[in-house]
Amino acid sequence: MILAWNARDASRPVKASCLSIGPVRMIQLPGETLVEYQLFVQNKTPDHFVVVAAYSECGMWYIRFDQISKGRGGYEQTLVLRRLRRARAKTDDRQFPEVNEI
Repeated sequence: MILAWNARDASRPVKASCLSIGPVRMIQLPGETLVEYQLFVQNKTPDHFVVVAAYSECGMWYIRFDQISKGRGGYEQTLVLRRLRRARAKTDDRQFPEVNEI
């Protein structure tokens, strides 16, 4: 999976995606998410049934949530931060507003 990720990463930027079917929203994120992402999206879209799916685009790391892990280290944050910083350098800040604090 690392080789697949590196090949994909070299050709196009990381994007989160959303599949909408009626009132259902499925958010796909490239990595392992924490439940806080599901709760955050549900809070922002109370009129929809929201599901957050992990591991899209062959991402194999934890996507940290700043309020929980900022300054604590661990929980496999090093690889994630390195990848997010690299992705941020390649993209418009508006695509990843949550990365602006890194």
